[in-house]
Order: sequence, then structure tokens, then C-alpha cells
Amino acid sequence: MNKLGKVLQWFGFILIALGPFFALEDTYANHLPRLMISGSTFALLGSLLSKPRKVEILAICLGILSLIAYFYLDQRLIYKILIITSLVLVVVHGILDKKNYHSK
Repeated sequence: MNKLGKVLQWFGFILIALGPFFALEDTYANHLPRLMISGSTFALLGSLLSKPRKVEILAICLGILSLIAYFYLDQRLIYKILIITSLVLVVVHGILDKKNYHSK
């Protein structure tokens, strides 16, 4: 279950990362809300199945906050800062986790 949880978490973070690339001005063809909601859901399900660390939970919370900021705030700068911070946390945590695993 731990590996399935990690796979679901990474799949969720990848969907969240792909979201800004599919944001279009046309509201009918905008896939960003679907990608963000499904990415956040997969990341939360993955964190429930595995033993999440504090950094992963913080990254998921920032992803959900960026989703809320996308829908309720007019400024896209806050949304972009939150999503970039979430993705940087995930990548840095993954690098440090692999480094610690290889040093053991």
C-alpha cells in the first residue's frame, strides 16, 4: 500500500504541475480546474495510503490553496506563487530523500 500511495502522490503532483500548461483563455476549453482538482484528489489519496512526511503534506496543502486561489482570487500571481512553491517543495524533497537513501 505504501508504494501505491507514493505512486498516487506523484501522479497527483504531475497533474498539478501540468495544469498551468493547459490553462487557456477560452473558458469552455480550460482544463485547469479538472487537472487541479484531480491532481489534489490523487495526492490526498496517496498521502492517506502511504506514510506522508511533513513536507509532502505542506506541498499538498499549497496545491489545494493554489486551487482555491485560482477560483476565488482575481490575481493570478498568488496562484502561480503557490503552485510553484508546492512543486519546488516536492522536487527538493524527492532529491533529498533519494540522497539520504543512497547515503545509507
